[in-house]
Amino acid sequence: MRLKFLLAFLAVGYFPAVHAQDAASPAITADDAATKRQDARPGAQRRANRAAAAERPGCTLSVAPYVVLKPGQQQVRVTWTTRHATSASIEGIGSVSLAPQQKVLDHPDRTKIYEMEVSGPKGTGTCRVGVAVPQRVEPLHWPPLAMAGMPADYLERARASVALAITGAKLIDDYRWVGYATASLLFEQDIEIVNAYLAGPWEAPQHPEFGFGLFSMDTVRLYGLFNARSGTFPGRLTSAAQRHMEAEFHKVAFQTRFNDYRHSSSLEDLWTFRGSDNHIFASRSSSLLASQFLKNSPDFADRAFEDGRKPAEHYEAWRKYWSKVLDERAKRGIYIEVGSPSYEDETRQAIQNIRDFAEDPILRQKAEMLLDVTYALIAQDSLRNGVRGGAKSRVYTFKDKFFYGGDDPNYNLIFGPPGSPPARTDQATSTYFPPPVVLKLGRDVLARGIYENVQRVPGVGERKAKVSTLAAERSVLRYGFVTPSYVMGSFVLDPAATYAPISGQNRWQGIVFEGDRAARIAPRIARITRNGALDREQRVMDGFASLQDRNVLIVQRSKGVGGSNMRVEVYLSSTFDRVDEEEGWIFVREGTAFGAVRVVGTAPKAYQWLNPAEKNKNSDPNRNVVTLQDPDSPVIIVAGEASDYANDFAKFKAALKAQKVEHDRQGLRFADLTFYGPQKVGSRTGQTVDLSPARLYDSPFVRSEWESGKIFMRFGNDAASFDFSDATKPRKDTSSANGSDFPPGVGRSRAIVFPK
Repeated sequence: MRLKFLLAFLAVGYFPAVHAQDAASPAITADDAATKRQDARPGAQRRANRAAAAERPGCTLSVAPYVVLKPGQQQVRVTWTTRHATSASIEGIGSVSLAPQQKVLDHPDRTKIYEMEVSGPKGTGTCRVGVAVPQRVEPLHWPPLAMAGMPADYLERARASVALAITGAKLIDDYRWVGYATASLLFEQDIEIVNAYLAGPWEAPQHPEFGFGLFSMDTVRLYGLFNARSGTFPGRLTSAAQRHMEAEFHKVAFQTRFNDYRHSSSLEDLWTFRGSDNHIFASRSSSLLASQFLKNSPDFADRAFEDGRKPAEHYEAWRKYWSKVLDERAKRGIYIEVGSPSYEDETRQAIQNIRDFAEDPILRQKAEMLLDVTYALIAQDSLRNGVRGGAKSRVYTFKDKFFYGGDDPNYNLIFGPPGSPPARTDQATSTYFPPPVVLKLGRDVLARGIYENVQRVPGVGERKAKVSTLAAERSVLRYGFVTPSYVMGSFVLDPAATYAPISGQNRWQGIVFEGDRAARIAPRIARITRNGALDREQRVMDGFASLQDRNVLIVQRSKGVGGSNMRVEVYLSSTFDRVDEEEGWIFVREGTAFGAVRVVGTAPKAYQWLNPAEKNKNSDPNRNVVTLQDPDSPVIIVAGEASDYANDFAKFKAALKAQKVEHDRQGLRFADLTFYGPQKVGSRTGQTVDLSPARLYDSPFVRSEWESGKIFMRFGNDAASFDFSDATKPRKDTSSANGSDFPPGVGRSRAIVFPK
């Protein structure tokens, strides 16, 4: 089970940052959890609750290590702190000191929960933490019968993925218990203790803005896999644990502000969002499935929610809603936060939960088809090492996922790219597996050759009062060019359009290379604090105007993105085999590819290294940048296969230096591109770029006409088609050979090679 970061108000308003719980952090206490639930109340009451909570006795407990693999032989240190307390005791240990950071030593022989109770003048408080002492870290039976038909190499990766949720368990809060419980029940170990916890102190994670949040999807998965009525592995939850989980689902679903389906009753509402795409999918898919679970429960089927309607009525409304949503995304683009290393996979997990657990076969079929399309789209963006290229929305470019590839654990689990260690992921517990054409598209990278990849994605719209409304009939043009050695991608924007924040925030464009997983060139805008440090959040909207033709990309800072607290820069990774500077160009060599950057300006040197002494070899990767002397200078970025220049780096450099760069008030002309910056859409070979092409997807492997709901795939002798055009009869066909229905027409499949 994938271990997500603890989130507080992710994607609400202007999307506050994701904060990871440090490995040494203490458990979340019951008092803290109560305060978070109360914080959802109106302002005055919320402030009063906070003040009262601040004076109540409280405590924190920590354990080290979190997992014991030698029962009864390995020492565990339990430490604690208290506040506003006059006495404290730990169950099974007795009274303990109130002095800060006290400790006791234990040698647990089974998974154990340490619970502390504190007392003081303003009442009592409790906190708890667990230490995992698994009975074993291998499954009792593998593969499970429901997964037996999957490839052997995949099943081995899936087994390793599930095992990580046991060996890497941190039983510091109720959410992390879900990950450990899912893995343990699948491996058939620690069943008694897991069920006892789920039947007793466990509470379902509740998002203060959405009710059912990102954490809810893993809770839904746990129940969907193991409940006695409809589970994939029925009966591994005890009746007491199952009923308690249903009660927790009801507690969240009961509240109208979290589970009000009326706002989703019209087609227009399908493209209206409070918050972000991933949160909408997480909360509403969980509302669908929780209502389904509750309507089928004898204990809860007749218990009305706050609005007076019973679970079955809510389920039916959400079922109709999701049938429309899945059709709309098939016709106009699946992901708004497209390619985001942090968020696209969360939206996908919502789709996967529907595919795995919805009782409606039509919903399951549509969700499975969207997963198939998703993995094909990721595959044609990805290199052999599994690193995904192409343009992306909502990329936190100053954090590790940017520097080191932004690995997609589900993708890596399915396709098994070399050098990708197993990671915890929801896919490892799913019966989903893509059809042959998709699998081969991701694995036979060299056979794909060189190609253009054009895609329309949702994102045109506006935001008012924290609500984003997208124009369903319009889209953002996502353009990519792929070779075995690199992927270059960008968004081409309409300067006259407005874009929703969930589309426009932290857009990424540039090159990723096949060599080192961190090898990339990318322009970016850095927000600087008053003391000169990097701003922690780094949120920039619609940062660059871009124009790309195959392996040539031109970017420039957009209008309205500026100020003294902004710095325009180009990131060049420290991993390149070679970096040279000649005649205003920066040249790089990486594996079997070359790259070049030219900042176009009037100064003697239009750029400077942030740290001239180290250039791109700083220990802090955020310093491996060149900064633009004039932040409005256009930047030319070029990639090339080394083989196109006889594997001669000097020949590539000479060819680029010989090219004419014309820059005046009318624009920038380079190669066959005419770039007008943020003023208007540029042109290629004299033709203005069409921002609304006839096809939703257009590559040699995936094609679909805009709004048709019909998606076709072809790779070698394998093909598939997916038809969403009839809302009541979705059709998936993987039986045809050679893709006879594949729409004709191919994009250019030859990079621009510059003569000397």
